[in-house]
Amino acid sequence: MIELPKRIKIGHVKVDVHAIDQKEADSIGADGLFSYRHASMRINADQHPSQVIETLLHECLHGLWAVAAFNAKDEEEDQVTRLAPLLLALLADNPDLFDLLDDYCNSGFGKDE
Repeated sequence: MIELPKRIKIGHVKVDVHAIDQKEADSIGADGLFSYRHASMRINADQHPSQVIETLLHECLHGLWAVAAFNAKDEEEDQVTRLAPLLLALLADNPDLFDLLDDYCNSGFGKDE
């Protein structure tokens, strides 16, 4: 099982990360959930390691989206320009997250053997 970071800093927001089981994921209807208002995210840790990491990144992107205050009318280039420095800061501010991704990428998970 992957050990999730306890907290991730997304922009100016310190987000508490909570591992949930499949039963709770089923009850919320998703493998992950980000709440800007509560500065928290829940990640289904009962998934395959690659899915846990993908869900974690997915919820981090929701966090970046919320911090950047995107709306439906924003253009793609503007979105990418605003998101790129936040993504870089997300990785720089959370070395444990970077280490987790590095370990995952170098472990052979997801690679055809």
